[in-house]
Amino acid sequence: MKMDMESAPKMDRAKRPAMGRTKDVGDVPFQSVLFNGKGRGPGDNKSPLAAVAVKKGERVRLRLINGSSTYAFRFRIDGHPLTVIATDGMPVRPVTVDDLRIDVGERFDVLLKADRDGAFWIRAVTLDGNAGLAVLRYARAPGRDPEASPVRWGPRSLALDQLRSPEPVALSEKGAREIRLSLGGSMRPYRWSINGQFFPQADAIRLQKDEWIRFVFDNPTEMDHPFHLHGHSFYVLGKPGALNLKDPPLKDTINIPSKSVLVIQWKANNPGKWFFHCHIEWHLMTGMARVLDIRA
Repeated sequence: MKMDMESAPKMDRAKRPAMGRTKDVGDVPFQSVLFNGKGRGPGDNKSPLAAVAVKKGERVRLRLINGSSTYAFRFRIDGHPLTVIATDGMPVRPVTVDDLRIDVGERFDVLLKADRDGAFWIRAVTLDGNAGLAVLRYARAPGRDPEASPVRWGPRSLALDQLRSPEPVALSEKGAREIRLSLGGSMRPYRWSINGQFFPQADAIRLQKDEWIRFVFDNPTEMDHPFHLHGHSFYVLGKPGALNLKDPPLKDTINIPSKSVLVIQWKANNPGKWFFHCHIEWHLMTGMARVLDIRA
């Protein structure tokens, strides 16, 4: 199930907080959320909604992707816990939650137990409260929408430290080449950077084949930055001083929260030139990207 956010391609400074005041969740005004190409904008209650058909008693595997250009979504299905079994195509130790946050470009596989009757809202809500809807519909349920209701979040929201490799991982505290990546940005002029450089006027990061690399992200900005690495996956170790070297999850997209530091580690075992960037399209377009040049 692909979730997209439609937005106008311009900055709306009148409706967004200035840099340096409060955390910001998006640089463009919200318009709508689409599930598999269907959805409703504000004030629209007639356009068709995407529906997932299920039969009572079956287990369903949902593959979720946030295809938005800008916004993270908090995802849930009313009345149905979700068991997370994979992220970015890599298996994780199963963990059951009521909802999960999906950042731009991020993917999750979840299992749903169809043990109810009727129709239920599938919800994707931006972090500032703008919602999109689809429908989980059981066989023989009426074709109408579920009753309108506010979202009721459960107590179990997926946390990053709940994502664990299903098998032990042999990582050493030493031996990896550490590269610090300081994230930056400004509104006037509008641009976003890595270590003070703006792609494409930015130095490539040159690496040797089979070299172990540890990226230390420092994000002092007021926005989160979901980063994606092409051609490789990486272990998410967590925060400095509390690194998980025993069973970290393997991913290719990770959100770097505002005002935080996060560490990932990976092996440069795929030679070539690979793109590495923030997945918020406006940040990528104005400079928050690098080329990784892995020499054989």
